[in-house]
Amino acid sequence: MEPQFWQLEHFGDNCALVDEFGRSVTYQQLAQHADDFAQKLPTRSLVLLQCHNSIESVAAYLGCLRHGQVPLLLGANLAPELLTTIIERYQPDFIYAPCAQPKAGQAQSAESQAPSYELSARTTAKTQLHPDLALLLSTSGSTGSPKLVRLSAQNLQSNAQAIAHYLELTPQERPITSLPLNYSYGLSVMNSHLLVGATIVLTDLSVAQAQFWDLFNEQAVTSLAGVPYTYQMLKRLRFTKMKLPSLKTLTQAGGHLAPELVQEIATAVAPHGVKFYVMYGQTEATARMSYVPPSQLPNKPGSIGIAIEGGKFTIEDEQGQEITTAHTSGALVYYGPNVNLGYATTKADLALGDVNQGRLVTGDLAYFDEDHYFYLTGRRSRFIKLTGLRYSLNECEKILEQHGFTTICTGQDEHLCILLIADQDVSKQDQEEQVTRLKELVATTLHLHHKLFVIKSAALSEIPRNEVGKIQYHELQQKFFAEAN
Repeated sequence: MEPQFWQLEHFGDNCALVDEFGRSVTYQQLAQHADDFAQKLPTRSLVLLQCHNSIESVAAYLGCLRHGQVPLLLGANLAPELLTTIIERYQPDFIYAPCAQPKAGQAQSAESQAPSYELSARTTAKTQLHPDLALLLSTSGSTGSPKLVRLSAQNLQSNAQAIAHYLELTPQERPITSLPLNYSYGLSVMNSHLLVGATIVLTDLSVAQAQFWDLFNEQAVTSLAGVPYTYQMLKRLRFTKMKLPSLKTLTQAGGHLAPELVQEIATAVAPHGVKFYVMYGQTEATARMSYVPPSQLPNKPGSIGIAIEGGKFTIEDEQGQEITTAHTSGALVYYGPNVNLGYATTKADLALGDVNQGRLVTGDLAYFDEDHYFYLTGRRSRFIKLTGLRYSLNECEKILEQHGFTTICTGQDEHLCILLIADQDVSKQDQEEQVTRLKELVATTLHLHHKLFVIKSAALSEIPRNEVGKIQYHELQQKFFAEAN
């Protein structure tokens, strides 16, 4: 039986973590740090952890898992009002929060630059926690939604094993933390690599910073994980022209990446022996549900691939009956040991057991092809009604993309809002001409009267996103289309 990823002693003196400040710990030392943290807590507590990508945060997280505590992971830079809402709603027994950091420009040693934390107890009634509950993650990752996903130790371990299997991870891997620890994708990178005894390079630097790439080469990083926005930035940075001799693997999840960009990246890195994995997942499935084997990327453009080991997809019609015919769209349902226990919206929900029983209705619409590779066609919730008819916002974007327009579609019933993404180098006059052409296209292709839609234009950098690059549709609606609300 494969050891659980939090059984760190298995890898002894192998280097587990190295950070951007030059600090490092072995697996044995990390186990000791984790146990030291857990000893400060009474049995079975709810612990809110405000995370950096740091040795301290990783040790606290693992200490909780090793000793039956339940961590609630949030970003260290979460807005104070959102943090207050979560604290008031769930009343954690303890809070592990970062201390004030040195100000920029102050001369500091490498050790003092590293994040430092303090643990504080709260005088609240003891939280009732279900025996199977091991971890809590926010449904919106770094934005700190008070709606939480309840995960078990089995969820975490099974997904780490499946990911390590299809990525063929070994102790020689050296991933870098290009995503936050409190985000399910970033956390899965941590868990799957701890499982095999790899060395994880910790940083909160962004791929847009030169220091990130200095650290990347200095530490001979072998893999990079990114969401679609990461790869859009990398394209602008001419990533495929960089000299990164240690790089072996790229992974992408967290949303739809245009097939053209997938092929561009895969084609550019393949001659250097770099594998590119396109994946699909949700926090509700711990992290990953499917992947496209790199060899199949040219044959399956736009696909989310095949289910991970131990998992299974089905497509269901509106009556809940399984669809067995290829190229027939329906609701995508996933089955596997990584499916979460359920949600929590109140403190009382933390005492609930497994309400999902290994079945997750993803909220996505999809179909499969003759080879049983799956393709998303939209979100159930990404619909609006215009003159009584349902319009898929995802389908609207795809149709406009086929005519050469990159857009983001939002809106409310009886009003379609279209944001045209303009190139940085395009003049204002050219933008206005593009908007005019797009209005004509929407009217003729989507058969909509001009009073039923609004079109604005903006640069890619103006799109409101969370810190892992996901579009914040509500904020986008407020920012560009407030008059249409």
